[in-house]
Amino acid sequence: MIVCGLLWWSNRSTQTFNQLWVYFAWGNQVLASCTLTAGTVWLLRNRKPAWITVIPGAFMTFIVATYILWISPAHGGPLGKPLIGCGLDLNLSYLLAALIAGVTTIWSIRHGVKLARTGEEPVGTE
Repeated sequence: MIVCGLLWWSNRSTQTFNQLWVYFAWGNQVLASCTLTAGTVWLLRNRKPAWITVIPGAFMTFIVATYILWISPAHGGPLGKPLIGCGLDLNLSYLLAALIAGVTTIWSIRHGVKLARTGEEPVGTE
């Protein structure tokens, strides 16, 4: 039902299709960032090398956060409503995104290591 509604809405005009496409692209990148963070926790929990998800996860989180903090109609974002970003200065967006990526990365590493230290059997080794 939701998909039918979205298809109907997106076919009303070029502008609505472009708005939907922006949200789809943005949502896809957020999903990738969250999946890499969850993968880091899982790998560390199961005592496996996590660098393979830590590095791209930190990068994706930085990119996604920068986009959300910076984008606005004044910065080349979609015109009209609804607004998808904060419209901050680019340098401030870089700084805040680096902070968000750093905190997220440190949290995922610490949480995965903490779960590994609980002494339980790693998931999937039964």
